Amino acid sequence: MPVFKAILKNFNMLLTGVFMVLFLIMIPKSGVSQDTIRHNKFEGNLSMTIQQLGMTYWAAGGESNASGKVTAFFKHSYTRNLFNYETTGLFAYGIQNFAKDKRTEKTEDRLEMSMTMSHNNNKHLTFTSIAALKTQFSDGFKYPNDSIPISRFFA
Repeated sequence: MPVFKAILKNFNMLLTGVFMVLFLIMIPKSGVSQDTIRHNKFEGNLSMTIQQLGMTYWAAGGESNASGKVTAFFKHSYTRNLFNYETTGLFAYGIQNFAKDKRTEKTEDRLEMSMTMSHNNNKHLTFTSIAALKTQFSDGFKYPNDSIPISRFFA
């Protein structure tokens, strides 16, 4: 159970941070004149899935469980004349709780961010720079042993 509490604590901190960033990005700027041409484009998607499976007197085996997953995706694009800039992010975290063994396992744990900048020098030449970050939020384990982590944040 201490592993579940640690995962839940990390998840709560992450979710709070993601919502704060999205909130600050979406606040309209007052006193700024609006361009008629839109150079910025922001897209986002937030999804949450909760599932419960109950098995009673099932001859073939199986185990009752409950699981949940939260996924957030965002994309920001900026285009102006010959300059293009794009930032994308994918955050996903899922856990599963097994009733019979009273254990909790991580089902998905992703933090992916990428940035692309490009500049068209002329009609035949484009300079592009790409950076990507892929990691996980919390420790990973080789289940059923959840006492020795096999991967960590930025591992």
